Amino acid sequence: MIILITRMTYIESISLIAAIIAIISIVTWNKHEKLRAFLFLILLICAFILGRYFFEDSKSKESSLVNVINNNGDFEYTVTLAEDISSIEYINKYKAITADFDNFYERDQAIEKHLLEKYSSLAKRDKIFLELEIDYQNNRVFRDGDVSDYTTEGGSFSLVDYFEKERFYLVSQAFYEGGSEYLINRENGQKKQICGTPYFSPTGRYVITTNYDLSGGYGCNELCIMEKVGNILEEKLVVQDSYGNVKWEDETTFVVEKVDLYYDDENDNSDYVHKVVAHRFEIVE
Repeated sequence: MIILITRMTYIESISLIAAIIAIISIVTWNKHEKLRAFLFLILLICAFILGRYFFEDSKSKESSLVNVINNNGDFEYTVTLAEDISSIEYINKYKAITADFDNFYERDQAIEKHLLEKYSSLAKRDKIFLELEIDYQNNRVFRDGDVSDYTTEGGSFSLVDYFEKERFYLVSQAFYEGGSEYLINRENGQKKQICGTPYFSPTGRYVITTNYDLSGGYGCNELCIMEKVGNILEEKLVVQDSYGNVKWEDETTFVVEKVDLYYDDENDNSDYVHKVVAHRFEIVE
């Protein structure tokens, strides 16, 4: 009984409990009281049926919002609601290195120091210059203070990751407020500005980038799917919405957190980011 009630809405649960009381009353009360209890039971049954109807209808509408097939030029994909989001977890492999820093730029610099020591043959820094080795082109050089690709504001660069299997560098650029990220192809030096954290598919053919900034307003809210065609990253899909951590299930399927912001009515001027649902994207080939 307890399990059954927990799977119902509040209206359905209350109606069921009241119906049980009404049935007991019909059995134990006198004739006039039994008639009133019987009419009350009929009303409760109607309320239960209506509650179930509207509940199922709202679930159906919610599912239909993302249970679709989309075409974006020659790129086709499906999106459905994923039932379980517990398996989606972001693993910060540099947590131990950045634990003592609150400032994002200081964290980036701590990561860069670690990476420059680990990949000393590929990357080096000379004061304000960060140089990355490129296989078939001139090395990429970033100079602190240079403007970004989308603003006239200058920023400081940091090497914040190197994807050895996929052969891509990840470079961040910190501004006075906010920042930007770039994927650098080690083979040809292609510089691709991205929005948020990159997640490569198992073979490296696809890369997903996601980010959300629902309260600060300095970052983007976006999910982007890119495909490596030859040695070039090509954008296949950009969704302007708030998406978080990603888990690849196979080469063409991934689950991603859909993040929304809700406000706590009990505490003035406070807001919380709440992971609501997970969406499963499947690339149709």
